[in-house]
Amino acid sequence: MGAKAIGSSATEEWIQRLIERLSPEAARLSEGQRAGAGADLFNALYNAPLAILALGWLIVETDLTLVREHWLLFLLTIPLAFLFERLGFYVTVELRRGVPATAAGTLESMFGLAAVLVVGPAGLWSFVIVHLIRFFINWRRINTAPSLPGIDARTLAWIPRTRELVGNLSVITVTLFALTLYRSWGGTFPIPDLAPANFLRGLITLLLSALLQVLLYAPYMWYITRSTYFGQDRASRSQLFSLFIMLIALTALTDPFAVVLAGNYMEHGWLVYSLLVFGLFLVSLLAHNLSQQRERSDQRSRELEHLEQLGEALIKAPPDGSTFPQIFQEHVPAMFLAARIEVLLFPDRRLVSYPPESSDLAEQALYWLRDQRTNENGQMQTTMHFKLRQELPWLNRPSPIPINLVPILDAENGAPIGGIYLSRGSGVKTVPEVLPAMQSLAAQIASALHSTRIYENTLSSQRLLHELTMAGQIQASFLPESLPTVPGWQIAVMLDPARETSGDFYDLIELPNGRLGMVVADVADKGMGAALYMALSRTLIRTFAAQFPDHPAQVLGAANSRILMDTRTEQFVTVFYAILDPREATLTYCSAGHNPAYLLSAHDGGAAPQHLGKTGIPLGIFDDVTWRETSVTLRTGDALIVYTDGVTEAQNSEQELFGEDRLLSSVRGHLRESAETLQTALLADVRNFTGDAPQFDDITLLVLTRKD
Repeated sequence: MGAKAIGSSATEEWIQRLIERLSPEAARLSEGQRAGAGADLFNALYNAPLAILALGWLIVETDLTLVREHWLLFLLTIPLAFLFERLGFYVTVELRRGVPATAAGTLESMFGLAAVLVVGPAGLWSFVIVHLIRFFINWRRINTAPSLPGIDARTLAWIPRTRELVGNLSVITVTLFALTLYRSWGGTFPIPDLAPANFLRGLITLLLSALLQVLLYAPYMWYITRSTYFGQDRASRSQLFSLFIMLIALTALTDPFAVVLAGNYMEHGWLVYSLLVFGLFLVSLLAHNLSQQRERSDQRSRELEHLEQLGEALIKAPPDGSTFPQIFQEHVPAMFLAARIEVLLFPDRRLVSYPPESSDLAEQALYWLRDQRTNENGQMQTTMHFKLRQELPWLNRPSPIPINLVPILDAENGAPIGGIYLSRGSGVKTVPEVLPAMQSLAAQIASALHSTRIYENTLSSQRLLHELTMAGQIQASFLPESLPTVPGWQIAVMLDPARETSGDFYDLIELPNGRLGMVVADVADKGMGAALYMALSRTLIRTFAAQFPDHPAQVLGAANSRILMDTRTEQFVTVFYAILDPREATLTYCSAGHNPAYLLSAHDGGAAPQHLGKTGIPLGIFDDVTWRETSVTLRTGDALIVYTDGVTEAQNSEQELFGEDRLLSSVRGHLRESAETLQTALLADVRNFTGDAPQFDDITLLVLTRKD
């Protein structure tokens, strides 16, 4: 049975019926793929007569006299076109969820047009040669690409390649028309020099050629904007129109510089021409790299935005998880443009399937993933990336597309409970770069599922204690697995919860230029509510620490705003956040209502401890507040003590508090010892003081010492 026509217009329906006749594989295409193939086929059909006209006209206009005289310039145009094609610059917009469109430009046509201004219309044969070579290279790649049953990587792949060839050849028609006008205005081949009259004639000719190309794009844009897939709403049509304008601008702004190339070649010869080409190479390389950086930045922003939105939706969702499939299907596909993504919970619960058409490759990959164990402890590898043509172990055949696989691991035992599959077209090189976002997504899914299980289990009083213990283990997994090594410095840190879960937390965040962010915090509550508040606060502080690596006050300000935006509780959290610069031996800190930290100097035996007190209120109370940053310098032998009130407010059986005086006295007694020894001794003094009295509050203690 043929694929259903996606359009309501007669043109769309006719195009779709033609696609079905051209290839029986059309029935396996997704709605978006059929829409794209239809637009490409329409473009190829209406441009085909112009392409034929262009070749005939070019044959008539060809005069090889100037080509023989400037044969090296003509031949050099071809490799330059291929070089600069690889240095394209582009802008990508999202027409609708998961449907990107790109306006791309290169400087490759500039060299061909410069050759035209030197050798006349015959220079356009360089365009023909380049496009034919490119077409046959792509055709060979299509025919030799790996193919798997049920995979549409090769389905109708010849249509966009043909559309590209025919469209590029049809452009020659308007260029020849513009060159005819150029000669009627007194222009000659080769262009003599860059005298104002010659420069103006050449400039107007190439601008006219660029503007006439708008007429070639007009039917294509008409088809797309009327399409029931691409032009579904006014916003999509507006995005398409903006993209069309950008595409025209990229051509209109770059092609006229061919006049400068040609004129300088005629006036000054190969030396100046070569210098200009080298300069254009640097400009194109910079533009290409900036385009890639922007694309990566947009992808990271998209990932963070939708991960945050997903987290908020999960928090607001019913605790039984009944709405999880709708939430994940709404938010997950928007994280990754132009991607097939499948999220499967074993054995057969599908959380996300986008596009909605089934994929045999995705299903087979995820079931293979379920049975994998990759290390001695039986734990699963957290990410897997399969490159184009790499052997797929579940099929023993080369992959037709790049693929990412990320397991969803059970929070209790690390066993695979599901998996995430992501693939893009074979031309996409950024598939590995989305692996961190997929890992975060897997962790968020696992956390949401675990939260649902906790809710279900807490309905049974017999399992309440067990579930709280597991929650504490999960919370403990948020803490750093190992302490960073900072040459010349020693760090010791610990957290001892009073219950199964804790409202205290600490974090050590590696920042650029060898700096280290240190966090000690305390949520003003206990139990599960404090633990959840702690998890949110820790995530936000870590996120904004990476965004503002130099200013702890900005980190606390951003985290405070987001906490108030995302929570509806009366809880708050005190935070001591400091950035250590080990090279300068400086500590820049903010204290959001936290217990005072102490900096003791070995030079005076700790007799005059420096009090690092509050520089603002706790987080989660008021918005639009600021925190003051303060910097101190640490000398050799100095020790920094950061703690929560579980240390100083530890009580003995007579309800006496351990207090700050005992804390400082204990530190002075071990000031010249290692950070770990100092920490152990201080904790031992606290335990000796409290004796058999129960621990009422969480204890967190961080010790930093400078040893060189």
